[in-house]
Amino acid sequence: MATIRAMILLIVSGLLALPADAHAQGGPDAFGYTWNPAVFDWVDPPTGATPLTITADDQEQILALPWAFFFYGQAYDYVTVSDNGALRMSDGVSAQDITFANSELPSNGAFDADVAIYWDDLNISESGDVFVHHDVANDRFVISWLGMPHFSYGGATSFQAHLRPSGHIEFHYLDTEFGSSTIDFGASATVGIQDSTGGNSAAGSYLEIDSFSPVILNQTGYSITSPCTDDDGDGHAALGDTTCLGTDCDDANPTVYPGAPETCSDGIDQDCNGYDQLTDFDQDGDIGVQCGGSDCNDFDPWTNSTTDSDGDGVSACDDCDDLAASVYPGATEVCDGADNDCDGEGDDFTDADGDGTTVCGSDCDDTDASVYPGATEVCGDFRDNDCDGIEENLDADGDGFVSLACGGPDCDDLDVNFHPEAPELCDGIDTDCDGLADGNDLDIGGISTHFAVSSTALVPLDASATGNTIFTSGINVITTAGGDIEDIDIEVQIDHSWVGDLTVTVTSPQGTVILLSDQQGDDGDNYTDTVFDDVYREAIDLTPGAERFIKVLKRLGFETAIVSGGFQQLADKVKAELGMDYAFANKLEIVD
Repeated sequence: MATIRAMILLIVSGLLALPADAHAQGGPDAFGYTWNPAVFDWVDPPTGATPLTITADDQEQILALPWAFFFYGQAYDYVTVSDNGALRMSDGVSAQDITFANSELPSNGAFDADVAIYWDDLNISESGDVFVHHDVANDRFVISWLGMPHFSYGGATSFQAHLRPSGHIEFHYLDTEFGSSTIDFGASATVGIQDSTGGNSAAGSYLEIDSFSPVILNQTGYSITSPCTDDDGDGHAALGDTTCLGTDCDDANPTVYPGAPETCSDGIDQDCNGYDQLTDFDQDGDIGVQCGGSDCNDFDPWTNSTTDSDGDGVSACDDCDDLAASVYPGATEVCDGADNDCDGEGDDFTDADGDGTTVCGSDCDDTDASVYPGATEVCGDFRDNDCDGIEENLDADGDGFVSLACGGPDCDDLDVNFHPEAPELCDGIDTDCDGLADGNDLDIGGISTHFAVSSTALVPLDASATGNTIFTSGINVITTAGGDIEDIDIEVQIDHSWVGDLTVTVTSPQGTVILLSDQQGDDGDNYTDTVFDDVYREAIDLTPGAERFIKVLKRLGFETAIVSGGFQQLADKVKAELGMDYAFANKLEIVD
């Protein structure tokens, strides 16, 4: 919580004399609490104890109590501890802030203390620690503030509180002398209790021992007694005390209360569980562990340290299921739904990653929720997502082609009949994965053989030639898979120094001639013009803003394509000029 501090000192000349009995006792308050001086009873934290995680000034921490603590008519399972020497009852959900600005009691602010052991502006960030421990032998919860400096004056103080389940509280002060008369011996502190959390402090539910007076001396103690009936003083309210939720089954015997050590076969129910613990209660010949024996369940004659009902070599006390021979500590875990190895984790082949499939259900990696039979294979994650034994599934159907999802050309990697070399039929299905509808697919009825053939022969032009000089170059194309050649892509590259216009044609083996360029090339060296170039320049007129529009789409992550009823050569030029991803159009076909 944010802290804003101011200290106002009132200096009065002379000495303030306190009556001799000013701190003899006090109460009862509206609920019935009283306080009295107590014999100093300091309890050191156990050897090796770890302090709380409170390390910053004005910091709090929630603590779980070992039992329900009765306080102003309510039972609390948690308490909030502050470095400012105070407690506040808690619901265990969130640590309530406890203000450093202590005040006289009663106070009913949202950040005020319920139990003010030495409520002052202390500062653990400079030094000091807070320890807690359950003194089981005396059934008291001890909270100790050790070496706590004051925020403004430094020094150090040490004190502690003892809580008992009946609501009985004790304060003990080892050292309250900081080295400044302004704050020594509680001169700036508040000591007492109030029902701030319950909202009843203003109605008289408070008990103040001290506020801003130097009367809390070194090695002194105070006892705050609740109105609960606790005649034997063991810290537990008597059974039948409904006001204080009493549970002590014998309030005349301080050795008898819930959780007390049981003395076997002495005729006394020390722990208030309803019976005196006998040496061998179930009469199975094995003495109960409560009485120093080995019988782990002295109420069941079939469960002890000698019985082995399933014959697996492990006694009932050590076997988590003494009726199943396949279940015992160290047994091999199998897929049977049982905790075979008794490790307390149930069947070790449960669905550890929560993907709906166990190792028993063929989950090949039960530590990864993305891996299980039938999972979608993810390319590039180096996992066998679908547990089919093939990492990545680059070719799930085994047709020799990588799937589209993994960067390959197979448009259906779950069906061996779909791939780029599959025969295309007139059935409305794109089996050869070329993206063309049957009406535009020249592969229908044949075998599509995809390979590239290029001629490396360079045919030089004779610069001294005049007239219509003809230069030819031939390329042989042979199918290796059988069937007909359906289409051939021809690329003609001409490098020259211009001396005249050129005419370029392609002639098929049957004599069909295709004119590619007619008397072109008058724009300079390295001829590039074709008939399609002429058509593109003369007939294709791009819509203004088209190039910018395509750039915006691609920047947003879209893929773009042109689909044309013209020839592929023109569509490719539009694609290149606009920077598009795909172009689909008619292919020029030579038929003899």
